[in-house]
Amino acid sequence: MFTGVVSFSVIAAVLLAHVRKPKRKDLVLLAWGLVLGVIAQIIIGGIVVLTGLNPYANMGHFLVSLCLVGNAFVLFRRSGGMPKTYFRHARREIVVPILLVGLFSILALITGTVVTATGPHAGDEKAIRLGFALASVARVHSITVIITIGLVVYLAFATKRYSSDSSTIDAVQALLLASVFQGAIGYGQYFTGVPVALVAFHIVGATTFWFAVCNLVVTPSTAID
Repeated sequence: MFTGVVSFSVIAAVLLAHVRKPKRKDLVLLAWGLVLGVIAQIIIGGIVVLTGLNPYANMGHFLVSLCLVGNAFVLFRRSGGMPKTYFRHARREIVVPILLVGLFSILALITGTVVTATGPHAGDEKAIRLGFALASVARVHSITVIITIGLVVYLAFATKRYSSDSSTIDAVQALLLASVFQGAIGYGQYFTGVPVALVAFHIVGATTFWFAVCNLVVTPSTAID
């Protein structure tokens, strides 16, 4: 049922992008990006099944899902009149930390999938795990998370100093809240033996965190000096 809902939504997005007046090339490309993402998911999903939950395929499956989330979010925002260029008139003091937050957010998500693929919840009991020490990869992941949160805290001060626009400040605060919440769940997992319930919350938290990152990057006010 869920696959059907996703497929219907993607088809609707493509059709609406093509019939929209005036027709916009950026919306059409973003809509077809969803199609390519779904096709990629079908292929990767088949690989996951055929390889017995291969950890690299599992990692790719989740990361492509996040790419689809980001693609859909940008499509939604652009269809509402968001500018195509985000940083043309933005101050350097805000642009640089935003880009760094985006970079380290991606690193945190990638290292998070490595931790999951190494740990006890990489599929089922018989699923292949990555051959890393769980404590080591968890430590690397936590470092990327700490750096990301530190950058978001710095960005919060920078936006209050260099920008009076409430939408940018709100976007940074939302990301900070999502980051702290997600980090707290991660540490809770580590110190309580990685219970299944917290794993589920961590996945939801990762998706919420990525939404907040995308929202920050495409906030229209970031294009305002």
